[in-house]
Amino acid sequence: MVEKGAIASFFDTLIGTVMLVLLAAGLIAITLTWRASDLEFLGGGQVRVTESTWWGLEKKVTKLEWSAQESWLEIDQNEVRIPLRNRAMRLEN
Repeated sequence: MVEKGAIASFFDTLIGTVMLVLLAAGLIAITLTWRASDLEFLGGGQVRVTESTWWGLEKKVTKLEWSAQESWLEIDQNEVRIPLRNRAMRLEN
């Protein structure tokens, strides 16, 4: 068996460490950008959008309603209806 010198062992350890750091950074980047959305039609012109991030640990629930007079409305936790006509809205697939 041939033994490695001190310099070869240092570079093996350095390359292994760099690869592990890059792998960990990639996994963190993937989990930070992971999102899933559920769209539920509640009836009566209402839609609930649930956005989950960080593997379902954080959830944001938005409830929307269609009104012939006001167009689309957002319903907050206190059942107050806020018109969306003056706000930007992005839908992504």
